Amino acid sequence: MRNATPYIYILFALLLNLGSLAARGQTQDDFNTKMNEFYTNASDKKKALPLAKELYNLVEKSKGLQTYSNYYILKTIFENQAPDEKLAKTCADKATKAMNEMIGLPQAPPADTTSDNNKWYYILFPGLFSTKDPANAEKALQFINTHTGFRSFSNYIFVAYAFERNGDYANAKINYQAALQMK
Repeated sequence: MRNATPYIYILFALLLNLGSLAARGQTQDDFNTKMNEFYTNASDKKKALPLAKELYNLVEKSKGLQTYSNYYILKTIFENQAPDEKLAKTCADKATKAMNEMIGLPQAPPADTTSDNNKWYYILFPGLFSTKDPANAEKALQFINTHTGFRSFSNYIFVAYAFERNGDYANAKINYQAALQMK
């Protein structure tokens, strides 16, 4: 047992160190608190933009806060409540990058997007998660119907989801049902 004593002290010291590191790092609760402060003052245009920039800086300082949802919230804030075109674009780009990392896509599409795989995985599939092009779901569905190798439960679910996000609930239902038939 005597030999275990130094290890207990080392373990205790490590736990204290980890605790102090966590105390210094920004958390999602800190982000949420700052966001509440922003929305409380959003009607005051003199306070809104500086608070929004503080919120952005908070995210930039902590890797754990650099998520799709936080950047998307910031993008929306900089587009609507505290207009700053440059920061809105920056946050939109970072949100897209975070989404691509989440779904396992490389950050830059390959130079050759003429192959069916590259066209699906680098153009059509990521487009299903965006509402910039209202025809994104239609293009993906047409591609799936033309290229039978891409007909799968998950691809039909994603197409249905894109129709749903674009407000086309009839086509969303049709594609959800098509997906269910494949299960």
